[in-house]
Amino acid sequence: MQEYPRSVLRADFPHRLFTRGENDRSSNYPTLLSANVIRTGNYATKLAALALQIAPSNKKRHDAVERFMLLNDSAPIAV
Repeated sequence: MQEYPRSVLRADFPHRLFTRGENDRSSNYPTLLSANVIRTGNYATKLAALALQIAPSNKKRHDAVERFMLLNDSAPIAV
């Protein structure tokens, strides 16, 4: 259990992988990935779209969708 904390203190630990630079954000990370995106829809996405229409602001969108789904979806799952 104490091995990992001690390993971090070693001189050869790759600290550079965990330090942040000025522009180090995942959205700025250059990538060559290309993927085909297939949009699908189901009952839950339609309900969420309805709920977004009643959200008073962007900040309240999550709460609006959550409450709407709990009231209107017959099989909601919360995490």
